[in-house]
Amino acid sequence: MESALRVHILPQLGELMLQEIGYVELSDYVLLKLRKPGAPKASGLSPKTVQNHLSYIRQVLVHAHKRELIEAVPEFDRPRAGQSKWDFLSFEESRLVILASEPHWQPIITVALNTGMRCGELLGLHWESVDLQRRELRVVHNWVRGEMTSPKSKRSVRTIPLNRAAIDALMRMPQDGKLVFQRSDGLPHSRHQLRKALARACRRAGVREVSPHTLRHTFASRLVMRKQTIKATQLLGHSTIQMTMRYAHLSPEIKHDAVAALDENFIATLLQ
Repeated sequence: MESALRVHILPQLGELMLQEIGYVELSDYVLLKLRKPGAPKASGLSPKTVQNHLSYIRQVLVHAHKRELIEAVPEFDRPRAGQSKWDFLSFEESRLVILASEPHWQPIITVALNTGMRCGELLGLHWESVDLQRRELRVVHNWVRGEMTSPKSKRSVRTIPLNRAAIDALMRMPQDGKLVFQRSDGLPHSRHQLRKALARACRRAGVREVSPHTLRHTFASRLVMRKQTIKATQLLGHSTIQMTMRYAHLSPEIKHDAVAALDENFIATLLQ
């Protein structure tokens, strides 16, 4: 939210006194920031992102009201956010993309598919956060807009167990710098570079072009389809369980397994 405050909220509302922020000002903010239907992504923000901005602004106004700095918290209309669309690669597509990746990029794409880390978390991964002996890594850094920051939220700071594919990929990386995935000058790669490398791999593999974030969705989807619990998919570092529950429909057996477990517990009680 720090970047949203600096890039969007303060330039638009920063010169206003708190008591000057009302329905009109917030409505104008939505109109200015919201991307028009069918327009390219670069032309504005999604309804969900604008909703997040308004929630943050409202928190500030509520706090100001409690401290009697403003008489009331203004009402405002929130933009409707439709069902978010997300894609994921099948097991075979994932294999093909990895095989088609350039040697320099293959390890990071492999780790992305097997850990569900965000793009900035991958680019900011330090060797000191990786423990190959214990087969795990710790997410404590995030490379965003040329700055090394902390992860997105408190839940984003997490420990992720490593499977054999991720360990093998990490062991192929030279450990002669602070970063696991770094350029020749020791600095992190950019999101744009990773996106382009992934697009090239997809084209060579004959797979539709996907973004690095799709690799994160793929990790979560694969966990659920392997009948892992929804709680396990919180390895993604989602701030709420509701975000994680988006993947529940991929494994309808989860509901049946949960109800079946009640039968087992009931029978066990009778036999005692």
